[in-house]
Amino acid sequence: MIIYTSRYHNKAVVSGKYTPVGISQGEARFLKYTPTYLKALAPTWAMVKITDKKVYRKAYIKQLNDLGIESVQQMLVQVSDGKPIVLLCFEDLRKPDLWCHRTMFAEWYEEMTGQKIEELEHEVDNRRYIVPQLSFF
Repeated sequence: MIIYTSRYHNKAVVSGKYTPVGISQGEARFLKYTPTYLKALAPTWAMVKITDKKVYRKAYIKQLNDLGIESVQQMLVQVSDGKPIVLLCFEDLRKPDLWCHRTMFAEWYEEMTGQKIEELEHEVDNRRYIVPQLSFF
């Protein structure tokens, strides 16, 4: 099973080539697709409030270890429809110094299974928006 990570608003997810799976407590709105949500893989609301990356990571990895790799793999198989799965959350990791649980999940999953999970490339929107110059006179 091929697995990627990404953010909800990555235009590549809309292509239909992937099975979108939300792993956040909050559900994304205004999407052009409907993800399946695996709340068990989402950090708790209490974790979301943690700002220290090391403390957050420790809590999230404990949550994953408590679930166990077999249980996690079973969840992923159940939502799989034969297409690569994309595990989604809100953070845009293209912005410097941002981090989130999906990269922590990917590292944990690789450690447990040997399977590397890559971040799905972002599809670039090449449309240009031309804003006319307004005149005050």
